[in-house]
Amino acid sequence: MKAVQLSSRVWQVNGFNPGPFTLQGTNTYVLGTGAKRILIDTGDGKQPNYFESLGNALRDSMGNAKISTILLTHWHGDHTGGLAGLLSQSFIDPDLVSSIKGTNTGMSRVYKRLDELNDKNWRGDMEVSDINVSKKLEQMVFEKKLEGADRQVILDLVTGEGNFSVAVEGATVCAVPTPGHTDEHISFYLVEENILFSGDCLLGKSSSIFNNLSNLINSFNLMLKLNPTAIYPGHGPIIDKPVDDIQLNIRHRLAREHQILKVMEDNTGNLIHGPTESEGEEFWYGLDSLFFLTYGPLQGEVLVRGAKYNLTNHLDKLIADQIVKSKTCSDGTILWAISKKQ
Repeated sequence: MKAVQLSSRVWQVNGFNPGPFTLQGTNTYVLGTGAKRILIDTGDGKQPNYFESLGNALRDSMGNAKISTILLTHWHGDHTGGLAGLLSQSFIDPDLVSSIKGTNTGMSRVYKRLDELNDKNWRGDMEVSDINVSKKLEQMVFEKKLEGADRQVILDLVTGEGNFSVAVEGATVCAVPTPGHTDEHISFYLVEENILFSGDCLLGKSSSIFNNLSNLINSFNLMLKLNPTAIYPGHGPIIDKPVDDIQLNIRHRLAREHQILKVMEDNTGNLIHGPTESEGEEFWYGLDSLFFLTYGPLQGEVLVRGAKYNLTNHLDKLIADQIVKSKTCSDGTILWAISKKQ
Protein backbone atom coordinates (compact mmCIF):
# COMPACT_ATOMS: atom_id res chain seq x y z
CA MET A 1 0.00 0.00 0.00
CA LYS A 2 1.70 3.18 -1.22
CA ALA A 3 1.65 6.53 0.51
CA VAL A 4 -1.10 8.83 -0.76
CA GLN A 5 -0.70 12.54 -1.43
CA LEU A 6 -3.69 14.39 0.04
CA SER A 7 -2.53 17.91 -0.84
CA SER A 8 0.63 19.83 -1.72
CA ARG A 9 1.68 19.67 1.93
CA VAL A 10 0.10 16.45 3.32
CA TRP A 11 0.85 12.76 2.66
CA GLN A 12 -0.91 9.82 4.28
CA VAL A 13 1.11 6.69 5.06
CA ASN A 14 -0.75 3.56 6.15
CA GLY A 15 0.61 1.63 9.13
CA PHE A 16 0.04 -1.83 7.56
CA ASN A 17 -1.70 -3.03 10.75
CA PRO A 18 -5.36 -3.77 9.84
CA GLY A 19 -7.70 -5.13 12.51
CA PRO A 20 -11.12 -4.79 14.20
CA PHE A 21 -10.09 -1.59 16.01
CA THR A 22 -7.50 -0.25 13.57
CA LEU A 23 -9.76 -0.78 10.52
CA GLN A 24 -7.54 -0.69 7.41
CA GLY A 25 -4.55 0.26 9.61
CA THR A 26 -3.27 3.29 11.47
CA ASN A 27 -3.16 6.44 9.37
CA THR A 28 0.06 8.41 9.83
CA TYR A 29 0.67 11.73 8.13
CA VAL A 30 3.68 13.62 6.76
CA LEU A 31 3.33 17.42 6.68
CA GLY A 32 5.33 20.18 5.01
CA THR A 33 6.79 21.15 1.65
CA GLY A 34 10.52 21.47 2.34
CA ALA A 35 13.53 19.38 3.28
CA LYS A 36 12.27 18.86 6.82
CA ARG A 37 8.82 17.40 7.55
CA ILE A 38 6.50 16.68 10.48
CA LEU A 39 5.22 13.15 11.11
CA ILE A 40 1.93 12.65 12.99
CA ASP A 41 1.88 9.23 14.75
CA THR A 42 4.20 6.31 14.04
CA GLY A 43 2.21 3.08 13.54
CA ASP A 44 2.67 0.11 15.86
CA GLY A 45 6.35 -0.59 15.16
CA LYS A 46 5.71 -4.20 14.15
CA GLN A 47 5.36 -3.71 10.39
CA PRO A 48 8.58 -3.38 8.36
CA ASN A 49 6.44 -2.43 5.36
CA TYR A 50 5.45 0.78 7.15
CA PHE A 51 9.02 2.01 7.52
CA GLU A 52 9.71 1.06 3.89
CA SER A 53 6.61 2.84 2.61
CA LEU A 54 7.36 5.98 4.62
CA GLY A 55 10.99 6.02 3.49
CA ASN A 56 10.10 5.48 -0.16
CA ALA A 57 7.60 8.33 -0.10
CA LEU A 58 10.08 10.73 1.49
CA ARG A 59 12.81 9.76 -0.99
CA ASP A 60 10.87 9.43 -4.22
CA SER A 61 7.98 11.88 -3.81
CA MET A 62 9.23 14.49 -1.33
CA GLY A 63 12.71 15.22 -2.63
CA ASN A 64 14.52 13.03 -0.10
CA ALA A 65 13.03 15.02 2.78
CA LYS A 66 13.75 14.06 6.39
CA ILE A 67 11.40 13.74 9.35
CA SER A 68 12.54 16.46 11.78
CA THR A 69 9.56 16.50 14.19
CA ILE A 70 7.16 13.83 15.43
CA LEU A 71 3.75 14.54 16.97
CA LEU A 72 1.85 11.84 18.87
CA THR A 73 -1.92 12.03 19.35
CA HIS A 74 -2.12 9.62 22.33
CA TRP A 75 -0.40 6.76 24.09
CA HIS A 76 -1.98 3.70 22.40
CA GLY A 77 0.57 1.35 20.86
CA ASP A 78 -0.76 1.56 17.31
CA HIS A 79 0.19 5.26 17.35
CA THR A 80 3.37 5.27 19.47
CA GLY A 81 4.83 1.81 18.86
CA GLY A 82 6.81 2.81 15.78
CA LEU A 83 8.83 5.54 17.49
CA ALA A 84 11.71 3.33 18.63
CA GLY A 85 11.99 1.70 15.20
CA LEU A 86 12.22 5.08 13.48
CA LEU A 87 15.48 5.90 15.25
CA SER A 88 17.48 3.64 12.94
CA GLN A 89 15.89 4.88 9.72
CA SER A 90 17.97 6.98 7.33
CA PHE A 91 15.06 9.31 6.64
CA ILE A 92 14.98 10.60 10.22
CA ASP A 93 16.81 13.88 10.82
CA PRO A 94 19.92 13.16 12.96
CA ASP A 95 19.04 16.06 15.26
CA LEU A 96 15.68 14.40 15.95
CA VAL A 97 17.40 11.12 16.81
CA SER A 98 19.83 12.79 19.21
CA SER A 99 16.98 14.71 20.85
CA ILE A 100 15.05 11.48 21.46
CA LYS A 101 18.17 9.85 22.92
CA GLY A 102 18.85 12.86 25.11
CA THR A 103 22.34 13.38 23.67
CA ASN A 104 21.89 17.05 22.81
CA THR A 105 21.09 20.05 24.98
CA GLY A 106 17.79 20.98 23.32
CA MET A 107 14.28 19.71 23.87
CA SER A 108 13.16 16.48 22.29
CA ARG A 109 11.59 16.97 18.88
CA VAL A 110 9.02 14.31 19.70
CA TYR A 111 5.96 15.94 21.22
CA LYS A 112 3.04 14.42 23.11
CA ARG A 113 0.71 15.38 25.92
CA LEU A 114 2.48 13.36 28.60
CA ASP A 115 0.68 10.73 30.68
CA GLU A 116 2.97 9.45 33.41
CA LEU A 117 1.04 6.24 34.02
CA ASN A 118 0.49 5.05 30.44
CA ASP A 119 3.52 6.50 28.67
CA LYS A 120 5.94 4.25 30.56
CA ASN A 121 4.52 1.26 28.67
CA TRP A 122 6.01 2.41 25.35
CA ARG A 123 8.40 5.26 26.04
CA GLY A 124 11.26 3.48 27.82
CA ASP A 125 14.23 5.86 28.07
CA MET A 126 13.26 7.91 25.01
CA GLU A 127 12.98 11.65 25.58
CA VAL A 128 9.57 13.13 24.74
CA SER A 129 8.55 16.78 25.15
CA ASP A 130 5.23 17.67 26.74
CA ILE A 131 2.55 19.45 24.71
CA ASN A 132 1.35 22.47 26.66
CA VAL A 133 -2.17 23.45 25.67
CA SER A 134 -3.84 26.80 26.19
CA LYS A 135 -5.39 26.68 29.67
CA LYS A 136 -8.39 28.70 28.53
CA LEU A 137 -9.00 26.41 25.56
CA GLU A 138 -8.70 23.32 27.74
CA GLN A 139 -11.01 24.82 30.35
CA MET A 140 -13.65 25.38 27.67
CA VAL A 141 -13.50 21.68 26.76
CA PHE A 142 -13.50 20.19 30.25
CA GLU A 143 -15.96 22.64 31.79
CA LYS A 144 -18.42 22.68 28.88
CA LYS A 145 -18.01 26.41 28.17
CA LEU A 146 -18.07 26.15 24.38
CA GLU A 147 -21.67 27.16 23.79
CA GLY A 148 -21.12 30.93 23.86
CA ALA A 149 -17.88 30.92 21.86
CA ASP A 150 -17.87 31.55 18.11
CA ARG A 151 -15.39 30.03 15.67
CA GLN A 152 -13.03 33.01 15.70
CA VAL A 153 -12.66 32.83 19.48
CA ILE A 154 -11.75 29.13 19.23
CA LEU A 155 -9.42 29.67 16.28
CA ASP A 156 -7.61 32.49 18.09
CA LEU A 157 -7.06 30.24 21.10
CA VAL A 158 -5.84 27.33 18.95
CA THR A 159 -3.40 29.45 16.93
CA GLY A 160 -2.50 31.92 19.70
CA GLU A 161 0.81 32.27 21.54
CA GLY A 162 -0.40 30.46 24.66
CA ASN A 163 -1.04 27.22 22.77
CA PHE A 164 1.42 24.60 21.47
CA SER A 165 2.46 24.97 17.84
CA VAL A 166 5.30 23.75 15.66
CA ALA A 167 6.22 24.70 12.11
CA VAL A 168 8.29 23.53 9.17
CA GLU A 169 8.35 24.93 5.66
CA GLY A 170 4.77 24.86 4.35
CA ALA A 171 3.07 23.60 7.53
CA THR A 172 2.11 25.22 10.82
CA VAL A 173 0.53 22.77 13.27
CA CYS A 174 -1.30 23.63 16.51
CA ALA A 175 -2.53 21.38 19.32
CA VAL A 176 -6.25 20.91 19.97
CA PRO A 177 -7.18 19.17 23.26
CA THR A 178 -9.64 16.36 22.46
CA PRO A 179 -9.89 14.07 25.50
CA GLY A 180 -12.40 11.24 25.62
CA HIS A 181 -10.76 8.40 23.71
CA THR A 182 -7.92 8.77 26.21
CA ASP A 183 -7.46 11.44 28.87
CA GLU A 184 -4.47 13.08 27.21
CA HIS A 185 -5.61 12.82 23.59
CA ILE A 186 -4.52 15.66 21.30
CA SER A 187 -5.70 16.43 17.77
CA PHE A 188 -3.60 18.63 15.49
CA TYR A 189 -4.75 21.60 13.41
CA LEU A 190 -3.01 22.47 10.12
CA VAL A 191 -3.34 26.25 9.84
CA GLU A 192 -2.59 26.53 6.10
CA GLU A 193 -5.42 24.20 5.07
CA ASN A 194 -7.93 24.39 7.94
CA ILE A 195 -7.50 20.64 8.39
CA LEU A 196 -7.80 18.69 11.64
CA PHE A 197 -5.90 15.47 12.31
CA SER A 198 -8.24 13.79 14.78
CA GLY A 199 -6.26 10.74 15.90
CA ASP A 200 -8.73 8.32 17.48
CA CYS A 201 -11.14 10.95 18.78
CA LEU A 202 -13.09 10.73 15.52
CA LEU A 203 -12.68 7.88 13.03
CA GLY A 204 -13.68 7.63 9.40
CA LYS A 205 -16.80 5.50 8.82
CA SER A 206 -16.64 3.98 12.32
CA SER A 207 -17.06 4.83 15.98
CA SER A 208 -14.17 4.74 18.41
CA ILE A 209 -13.89 3.34 21.91
CA PHE A 210 -13.72 5.97 24.66
CA ASN A 211 -12.82 6.22 28.32
CA ASN A 212 -14.88 9.30 29.16
CA LEU A 213 -18.06 10.01 27.20
CA SER A 214 -18.62 13.51 28.59
CA ASN A 215 -15.13 14.54 27.51
CA LEU A 216 -15.60 12.90 24.12
CA ILE A 217 -18.81 14.82 23.41
CA ASN A 218 -17.14 18.05 24.59
CA SER A 219 -14.29 17.31 22.16
CA PHE A 220 -16.78 16.75 19.35
CA ASN A 221 -18.37 20.11 20.15
CA LEU A 222 -14.95 21.78 20.05
CA MET A 223 -14.40 20.25 16.60
CA LEU A 224 -17.75 21.64 15.48
CA LYS A 225 -16.74 25.10 16.67
CA LEU A 226 -13.39 24.88 14.88
CA ASN A 227 -15.24 23.84 11.69
CA PRO A 228 -12.35 22.37 9.69
CA THR A 229 -12.65 21.89 5.94
CA ALA A 230 -11.84 18.19 6.38
CA ILE A 231 -10.75 15.81 9.11
CA TYR A 232 -7.93 13.31 8.64
CA PRO A 233 -8.56 10.51 11.17
CA GLY A 234 -6.23 8.01 12.83
CA HIS A 235 -8.19 5.17 11.23
CA GLY A 236 -10.63 4.98 8.34
CA PRO A 237 -11.16 7.19 5.28
CA ILE A 238 -10.86 10.97 5.10
CA ILE A 239 -13.87 12.81 6.56
CA ASP A 240 -14.78 15.40 3.91
CA LYS A 241 -18.03 16.51 5.58
CA PRO A 242 -16.86 17.06 9.16
CA VAL A 243 -20.01 18.71 10.52
CA ASP A 244 -22.22 15.84 9.32
CA ASP A 245 -19.87 13.17 10.72
CA ILE A 246 -19.37 14.89 14.07
CA GLN A 247 -23.09 15.42 14.56
CA LEU A 248 -23.73 11.80 13.57
CA ASN A 249 -21.24 10.62 16.22
CA ILE A 250 -22.86 12.79 18.88
CA ARG A 251 -26.32 11.49 17.97
CA HIS A 252 -25.02 7.90 17.99
CA ARG A 253 -23.57 8.23 21.49
CA LEU A 254 -26.64 9.95 22.92
CA ALA A 255 -28.91 7.39 21.23
CA ARG A 256 -26.90 4.58 22.83
CA GLU A 257 -27.28 6.28 26.19
CA HIS A 258 -31.04 6.50 25.68
CA GLN A 259 -31.09 2.84 24.63
CA ILE A 260 -29.32 1.77 27.83
CA LEU A 261 -31.80 3.69 29.95
CA LYS A 262 -34.76 2.24 28.02
CA VAL A 263 -33.37 -1.28 28.56
CA MET A 264 -33.14 -0.62 32.29
CA GLU A 265 -36.66 0.78 32.43
CA ASP A 266 -38.40 -1.77 30.19
CA ASN A 267 -36.80 -5.09 31.12
CA THR A 268 -37.26 -5.16 34.88
CA GLY A 269 -37.63 -8.77 35.95
CA ASN A 270 -37.21 -10.06 32.39
CA LEU A 271 -33.47 -10.58 32.07
CA ILE A 272 -31.73 -13.47 30.36
CA HIS A 273 -28.01 -13.23 31.08
CA GLY A 274 -25.92 -12.34 34.12
CA PRO A 275 -26.56 -11.43 37.74
CA THR A 276 -29.51 -9.28 38.71
CA GLU A 277 -31.13 -8.27 41.96
CA SER A 278 -34.56 -6.91 42.88
CA GLU A 279 -35.01 -4.68 45.92
CA GLY A 280 -38.62 -3.53 46.18
CA GLU A 281 -39.22 -1.24 43.24
CA GLU A 282 -35.53 -1.14 42.32
CA PHE A 283 -33.97 -3.58 39.90
CA TRP A 284 -30.19 -3.90 39.66
CA TYR A 285 -28.53 -5.04 36.46
CA GLY A 286 -25.24 -6.83 35.89
CA LEU A 287 -22.96 -5.90 33.00
CA ASP A 288 -23.65 -9.08 31.00
CA SER A 289 -27.40 -8.54 31.27
CA LEU A 290 -27.17 -4.94 30.12
CA PHE A 291 -24.77 -5.87 27.35
CA PHE A 292 -27.01 -8.60 25.92
CA LEU A 293 -30.15 -6.46 26.06
CA THR A 294 -28.38 -3.41 24.57
CA TYR A 295 -26.17 -4.96 21.89
CA GLY A 296 -27.74 -8.38 21.31
CA PRO A 297 -25.62 -11.38 20.23
CA LEU A 298 -22.57 -9.43 19.02
CA GLN A 299 -19.99 -11.68 17.35
CA GLY A 300 -16.23 -11.60 17.88
CA GLU A 301 -14.31 -11.51 21.15
CA VAL A 302 -12.50 -8.28 20.32
CA LEU A 303 -15.70 -6.46 19.34
CA VAL A 304 -17.49 -7.74 22.45
CA ARG A 305 -14.65 -6.51 24.65
CA GLY A 306 -14.71 -3.07 23.02
CA ALA A 307 -18.50 -2.81 23.28
CA LYS A 308 -18.44 -3.77 26.98
CA TYR A 309 -15.73 -1.18 27.59
CA ASN A 310 -17.89 1.51 25.98
CA LEU A 311 -20.99 0.30 27.84
CA THR A 312 -19.16 0.66 31.16
CA ASN A 313 -18.12 4.18 30.24
CA HIS A 314 -21.68 5.06 29.19
CA LEU A 315 -22.77 3.92 32.66
CA ASP A 316 -20.03 6.06 34.27
CA LYS A 317 -21.43 9.14 32.49
CA LEU A 318 -24.97 8.29 33.59
CA ILE A 319 -23.72 7.97 37.16
CA ALA A 320 -21.97 11.35 36.90
CA ASP A 321 -25.23 12.80 35.57
CA GLN A 322 -27.03 11.26 38.60
CA ILE A 323 -29.34 9.26 36.35
CA VAL A 324 -27.93 5.82 37.22
CA LYS A 325 -26.34 4.51 40.41
CA SER A 326 -24.11 1.50 41.10
CA LYS A 327 -23.17 -0.80 43.94
CA THR A 328 -20.54 -3.46 44.48
CA CYS A 329 -21.66 -6.84 45.83
CA SER A 330 -19.72 -8.88 48.37
CA ASP A 331 -18.21 -10.99 45.58
CA GLY A 332 -16.97 -7.90 43.72
CA THR A 333 -19.73 -7.91 41.08
CA ILE A 334 -20.88 -4.40 40.12
CA LEU A 335 -24.59 -3.80 39.56
CA TRP A 336 -26.39 -0.76 38.18
CA ALA A 337 -29.89 0.67 38.69
CA ILE A 338 -31.80 3.74 37.57
CA SER A 339 -31.65 6.40 40.22
CA LYS A 340 -34.37 8.59 38.70
CA LYS A 341 -36.94 8.17 35.93
CA GLN A 342 -36.47 10.05 32.68
